[in-house]
Amino acid sequence: ASAVWGFNAFDGVINIITKSPEEMKGTTLQFGGGNYGTIMASAIQAGKVDKFGYRLSIGHNQNASWSNSNSLAFRDNLFNVLTEYALTSESMIKISGGLVDSNAFNSIISQDVSIQHRPAQAYASLGYERQNFFVRVFWNQYNTTATQTFYPQVAQFQTVTPQTQSTSANTYNIDVQHSLEFWPSNHLTYGVNYRLNTLSSIIISQYSTESRLGFFVQDEWKIASPVTIVTGVRYDLDTFIHPTISPRIALLYAPMPDHTFRLSASVAYRPPTLIEKELDEQVNTKSPLPPVTT
Repeated sequence: ASAVWGFNAFDGVINIITKSPEEMKGTTLQFGGGNYGTIMASAIQAGKVDKFGYRLSIGHNQNASWSNSNSLAFRDNLFNVLTEYALTSESMIKISGGLVDSNAFNSIISQDVSIQHRPAQAYASLGYERQNFFVRVFWNQYNTTATQTFYPQVAQFQTVTPQTQSTSANTYNIDVQHSLEFWPSNHLTYGVNYRLNTLSSIIISQYSTESRLGFFVQDEWKIASPVTIVTGVRYDLDTFIHPTISPRIALLYAPMPDHTFRLSASVAYRPPTLIEKELDEQVNTKSPLPPVTT
């Protein structure tokens, strides 16, 4: 799927389509629980009034530590809202946003130290869609603060000066895609994608940004009843590497319903991440802990 999706799409992509306000119309309440104090709860209210649709959801999850069922290990709260407005029978505007905040999250264990994280993630999305065309813009943000502490078993022998580390990452993205059908058996798709990544963290040498710009075209041609051929190419520009061309070709043979044989060849690439590119070696070659008193 490199031609259409670009970065890192070596073998394909997962397309998750959530239910529309019309499909979720009404109120949905869910609750589950289990061992180690596990609780999973959510509430969804959705509806549609004339051309306007909405879906509002909240959720809560938590569970205890595997080593101590009386100690809280994870807890988060979720909020999400989606609104859509039908401009015509074939076009629509969608606006959505959400937040996940974790006020308890036991994650990384390093030798005799536990790193307590407080991650949070937010997003906002705006899209215009009509038949064979869409423009989608989204923003994602990930923030976390981490505090290092010794295990209770060794805390009586060692103390550590409290230290809080913070990380903030943002992704800004825009996709424009258009499709044409020259005849019933031929489908051409082309478009452009731009992405800006930013990262601020103690583990990198400085505040860093990365820009990615890609152009793509893909043609799907059903040359005979059971045979389809797909060809495509993508041209990408990236802050850290030279311009890259990602071609692909696939031959699909469907002799009967629900049975498809596929023969394909493609080229994809993975640019370095901001952490890989800007990792501060001085920070990571010395002890990650502040001064210790024994």
